[in-house]
Amino acid sequence: VSVTNLVVSDEFGGSTLGKTWQWNHNPNNSLWSLGARPGFMRLTTGTLTNSTGILQAKNTLTQRTYGPESSANVAVEVGGMKDGDYAGLTAFQYYYGFVGVKMSGTTKTIVMVRGSTNDVNAASTPVEVASVPLNQTRVYFKVYTDYRNNTDKAYFYYSLDGSTWTAIGSTLQMAYTLPHFMGYRFGLFNYSTKSTGGYVDFDYFRVASTNSLTPVPSGPTNTPSKTLTRTTTPTVVTGPTLTPTRTPTLGASNTPGTVVTPTATSTTSGSGGACSPVSATITAPFSYDGAGTLCWQSTNLGTYINSWNTNSVTLNGVNVTNLYVAAGSYPAKVGGYWYVKYTSSVAWGHFEAK
Repeated sequence: VSVTNLVVSDEFGGSTLGKTWQWNHNPNNSLWSLGARPGFMRLTTGTLTNSTGILQAKNTLTQRTYGPESSANVAVEVGGMKDGDYAGLTAFQYYYGFVGVKMSGTTKTIVMVRGSTNDVNAASTPVEVASVPLNQTRVYFKVYTDYRNNTDKAYFYYSLDGSTWTAIGSTLQMAYTLPHFMGYRFGLFNYSTKSTGGYVDFDYFRVASTNSLTPVPSGPTNTPSKTLTRTTTPTVVTGPTLTPTRTPTLGASNTPGTVVTPTATSTTSGSGGACSPVSATITAPFSYDGAGTLCWQSTNLGTYINSWNTNSVTLNGVNVTNLYVAAGSYPAKVGGYWYVKYTSSVAWGHFEAK
């Protein structure tokens, strides 16, 4: 089975852009290039924007966001920016947010900016929510969008080394209006407020189906490596015990159908619907994909838990099915443990703790 992706990663190694890319205006083809620096997408400023910022900027290169979750991350080199330039990665609509670099004189800062209103009858003046000094020419940005349970939020991150990520600014509550286009888009941008001719080089654009740094493969098609089948009788699936020495990656994803589970044998219920104490004790991060029923106990669940397409997931009797739950909202431990019960009748149910 061949599946055509509407959104794909791009290492910018070719001579033309794929059909998944769209410009926010008719592009000025003299101001973007894949050949000026092979392996990079160069965006050069050619006009000045007013106080609406990115809404007026041209040559913003976009792909759609998608649900239930999606993330995009880029590496960008900013040594060619000029005073008054802004460049980076955006969750793009009339009511927008972005993380990027601002050039003021010869000083660079990482900024998170959002549009100030979702009123279509009011001007959307950008507001700088947060800033961090930048003393290097290569920087990494990520935007994560969460549409589960009508959450409709976007989160913004930066990294100085491409591996350690830091959240910046405020969460964007996405709002759907029609002055621009339907839905939200990831956008690569470079615009100027003072003088034209500044440029930035995007090394890559990588998308994933979770808050992850593992990219969806580049190219127009993906061929699944496994056939997902519905099972009529839930089966307890066991796997290797995950050890606490493994360093978690923020929101790392698992390919549907791949089983990565703790060893757990008990499937009984205890007080309040939680699992009875079991012999298997694991430490986050961990995840499970597949059909079956599992119960286990954990002393540590990390910074968040997440589940989708499951019949039931409970944490000390509290239902977390198809939810994203931050550590601050976990129910209290019982006897020093969280007891997790997972049930799913389909092979693409998923539960993770990171």
